[in-house]
Amino acid sequence: MSELNQPELAYFLGLCITRGYFSDSKIIVNFSYKKRSFNLPPNCLSANLSKKDREYTIDGIRVTELLKGYLQTEIITNRDDQRYSMTVVIPQGSMVSQTLNSILGPLESFSYKTTNIPDVIWNSSIDIQKYFIRGVADSCSIPTYGDRDQNNQTRICIDIPFENWNLPVSICKLLQEKLSIPVANILWGHPNLRTPSQPESRSWSKEHRVRLFSTEFAQIGFGFEFKQQILEYFISFENDKRKSSIFCWPNKKYNNRKREKHLDESSDKIPLKARKHVCNFREVCLSMGCEQKER
Repeated sequence: MSELNQPELAYFLGLCITRGYFSDSKIIVNFSYKKRSFNLPPNCLSANLSKKDREYTIDGIRVTELLKGYLQTEIITNRDDQRYSMTVVIPQGSMVSQTLNSILGPLESFSYKTTNIPDVIWNSSIDIQKYFIRGVADSCSIPTYGDRDQNNQTRICIDIPFENWNLPVSICKLLQEKLSIPVANILWGHPNLRTPSQPESRSWSKEHRVRLFSTEFAQIGFGFEFKQQILEYFISFENDKRKSSIFCWPNKKYNNRKREKHLDESSDKIPLKARKHVCNFREVCLSMGCEQKER
C-alpha cells in the first residue's frame, strides 16, 4: 500500500502508534487518562463543560462506533480510575489483519515502545496526515492550562511514551515539513532536561512532550469532543495577544543555559546516541536524527 485514502484507518493508526500494542489477537490502546478536573484559563469555565463532558465515556463510545463501522470487528472499551482503554479484536487472516500487517509489519511484534510513523502516512495526502495526528493526540494528549508557556500562551502537548525515543522527531517532522504546523519544542525525558537542578533525582524518565501552541493545533483538532471544546476555549482565550509561532530546527543559534552534571546522564534507559550531558532540547533532537533546516 503506497498511500491511504481512508481517514478512519489513518486515525486508528494514530491511536496505535502512540499507545497501542498487540496481544492475543487484539490491539489494545491505553489512552492518556487522569481522573482530575481540567485546568482551564481564567474566565473560560462554562456551564456547557460539565463534569460528564470531561470524561472519556461518551466520546469513547462515539469513536468506538466510528471505528467499528470501518474496521468491521469487535471493539471493547474499559475505564477505571487509572486508565481508559480500547481493545480491538484482530481475527487472524481477516481483511483488517492483512491491512494492518502490511502497514505496521508483523502484528505479533507490534508495540508503541518501538514503532514509528508508517511509510504509508508520509506518502498520503495532507488531510489523511491530519487524521493520523488527530488519532495521536486523542490517545496521548490531555489539554490543560498548566501546559502554557512563560508568556501564558496555551499549548497542546503530545506525550510520547518514554520508551520510544525515535517517535518525537518523526512527529515533529510530520507536523512541520508536511503540515506546516510549527512545533515550539520537545521536552525530552532526559535527566538534564527533566530534573536539571536535581542531579541525584531519579524521577526524570518521563514521557517526551512534543509541544505546540493551541492556535496552531487548531488545524488538527481533537476527535474527542470534550478535548476539542477545551481547545476552542484556549483559542478564544488567546485572542490577539499571541505571538507568531516560529518553526523549530536543531541548529538554530541558542544561548545555552548551563546545567549541572546529572548522575543518570549515562543511564542505560537512554539510547546510546543521546546518553550524554546536554544543555538544551535541540542537542537531543540532533542526536536522535533530526535533520530539519531553517525555514
